[in-house]
Amino acid sequence: MQQINHFFGGLIASSLHTLSACTRVVVEAQGNVAILSGVGMHEVKMFNPVRPGDILHVNARWTELNQSQSKSDRGFASIICKVTNQRKEPVIEYGYST
Repeated sequence: MQQINHFFGGLIASSLHTLSACTRVVVEAQGNVAILSGVGMHEVKMFNPVRPGDILHVNARWTELNQSQSKSDRGFASIICKVTNQRKEPVIEYGYST
């Protein structure tokens, strides 16, 4: 069987799949907090591919929090997410805004 050389040197995850999986982690971490986030999206930067067996670490921080004028129990938020693998190499960086 002929070996095929791939650009990434092997199997990798789709960058969109990585982005969605990391976004789900951030949303689940919010629990029952009613924050509207994700209306807009900041630039997405992809640094290294995700390979089978990689363990991803998501570090998310709020960059803006604003209480709703009409519903005091709700708010709007912007968030920046930085994802690294188990070798502490950057994988993806992105953000959502309101």
